[in-house]
Amino acid sequence: MEIEGWFKDGNPMIGIKLQGSEKPINVLVDSGFNGELMLTKENIKKLALTNIGDDEFITASGDVIQTTVYMSLIKWFGTTRKIAVLSTSGNTNLIGMELLHFYKLEIARSQNQLVISRI
Repeated sequence: MEIEGWFKDGNPMIGIKLQGSEKPINVLVDSGFNGELMLTKENIKKLALTNIGDDEFITASGDVIQTTVYMSLIKWFGTTRKIAVLSTSGNTNLIGMELLHFYKLEIARSQNQLVISRI
């Protein structure tokens, strides 16, 4: 099984299916983000995710940001998995390296190809 992505404005993207979403949510694949998933506050509200607490994360610029953490279920490679979702006041959803642990990410930007597969 593989997840195929695409590039939008030069950024690697995939669609993910979360609990409460009728259609896939587009997320940027961010190898610099160590968490599982970060969603905009708008998406978190639409999905009615469960608040499980607060945490901090470090941005790419080195700033420490306080955020709210939610729990969601994701359909991931044929199974349903519980994940932590960080909220962002920004406008970009991110999938990070924690969710991609034990998976292989292949990127060929010049060919508009992105594939995530099991190792």
